[in-house]
Amino acid sequence: MSACHRKWAVQCRELAITQGGVYIKAAQFVASLQGGAGDALPSEYVDEFKPMTDKVPPRALEEVSVAVEDELGEGLDQLFESVEEWPVAAASLAQVHRATVVSEDGETKTVALKLQYPGLPEQISADLSVMKQMSAYVKPAGKDIGWLLDDIERFVSSELDFNTEASNAMAAKSALSYMSKGSSPSPSPSPSSSSSSPSSD
Repeated sequence: MSACHRKWAVQCRELAITQGGVYIKAAQFVASLQGGAGDALPSEYVDEFKPMTDKVPPRALEEVSVAVEDELGEGLDQLFESVEEWPVAAASLAQVHRATVVSEDGETKTVALKLQYPGLPEQISADLSVMKQMSAYVKPAGKDIGWLLDDIERFVSSELDFNTEASNAMAAKSALSYMSKGSSPSPSPSPSSSSSSPSSD
């Protein structure tokens, strides 16, 4: 049975990478379960999905910049002095690029630019609907993943709003300021965009 689970776990991982978005997020949730969470899910899936927690394939800058341009009506070349083509990190819902901006006093600053993948809200809604339908087929076999999908839906909905993420980061910075002897990164989201967020030193 273990070999069977391992075979299908590999195929599920490949499907998650191909589909992206909530499929990768679901795989990351499963990867966080220790020992299959008491046999709620076979441990073979947990082991197979673990690399996806920090090794998600990145997308081309041209592809991910679409979401920002759609919301703000301006291209990255108009909003930033420069943006590096290759991301420094990629995750299930977004990826981070090194960029530079010119401040009001004329100083050039290096920032971490987090870009959300385009079309995610619509894609995630559709994908979760399909997953919930699929979960009904595995429940009779003793594998109830409905609770997992509920958790994913709740967390993903909040993660899509980068303004909320920036507010939480500012609150954390304020709470930990007494520990810092130097400057700390400050999130600076665009006031009209929830799909991009630059953080500067």
